[in-house]
Formats: sequence, C-alpha cells, structure tokens
Amino acid sequence: MIPEDQRTAPGSARITNGKIKSSCRSFFSKHIAMARSKQTYQKREKEVKRMKQRKEKEERAEQRKANKNKGKSLEEMMVYLDENGNLTASKPLN
Repeated sequence: MIPEDQRTAPGSARITNGKIKSSCRSFFSKHIAMARSKQTYQKREKEVKRMKQRKEKEERAEQRKANKNKGKSLEEMMVYLDENGNLTASKPLN
C-alpha cells in the first residue's frame, strides 16, 4: 500500500486503493485506443465479400431483365396444327 503522504503528489494523479483517479487514465486509454486499428482484417474481408456478393446479385438481376421472356405478343405465343396433326409456328395456308 502507498503511504498517505505519497498518495497525492503535486502534478500527479491521485491514487486511492491502488487505482489511478484522474484524467491521466482517460488520456492513456485514448492514446492506446488510437494506436490500435479501428477495423480488423476480418471486418475488411467481410465487407469486401459482402460488396462482391451485392455486385454479383445486381449483375444477375440485369441478366434476368435482359433475357426476360414475358410480355410476348399473342401472335408469338400461338401454335398451329397442320393437316397432319403436327404443331407449327406458321399459319395454315387455307
């Protein structure tokens, strides 16, 4: 234990029960936290993976929109039977 007369020295932090009680603690904790990286390697990798997946999803959606088969006209969807019973896309001649 620290003797009573040494607990509060001029220009230093006050020590009670072995703990520092001053702005000194916040000063050191801020500087230690600033020295550490705010973003870990795993967080960066997850973000890159998420952005890549989002981009791929948007590309797939664009491909689906470009290759969409809905909205064809009625003539394009019609199928005809010829005299032999076969399906054809062209109208019969008679």
